[in-house]
Amino acid sequence: MRSIPYCVKIENMEHFPDVVFVGVIQQVTGGGKVEGYLIKPGECLHKGYKFNMFHVFAVPTEHAGEINLHASPPHPTALPLSETIDPVNLQVEKGDPDSSIEETYQVLGFAEDKVVVYKASRHAIRGFLRPDLRETYPAPTVPALRLRLAKP
Repeated sequence: MRSIPYCVKIENMEHFPDVVFVGVIQQVTGGGKVEGYLIKPGECLHKGYKFNMFHVFAVPTEHAGEINLHASPPHPTALPLSETIDPVNLQVEKGDPDSSIEETYQVLGFAEDKVVVYKASRHAIRGFLRPDLRETYPAPTVPALRLRLAKP
């Protein structure tokens, strides 16, 4: 087995100005310390040690100044994502042609008390003289999907 770089990004966040996206890492060692970071467009997500827990939350922009980067969730109004994203280096067999993988998730909107995301694409970069493999996935149909955050 060998480890290959794995980059996971959330695209199109800029189309949802009602929220700020926060990555939250909960360490499995050191007493479960929580560290968060603001996710920037085009940035690979990270979680440190492979066994750490990782969650992404969306916090309404009017509460951006109140985000606690040492708590999970980072604010009482934070919404979780509809999908789990796990940005860890991948282990592949030695003969596997992939040298790195990039996956992108897209935000669809808001439904119930979650931010709806889906895996939109996967790009496997292959080694010497092998064509890269690009896969795209269709967006799911989500009933009662909203493009704006509902105000209480």
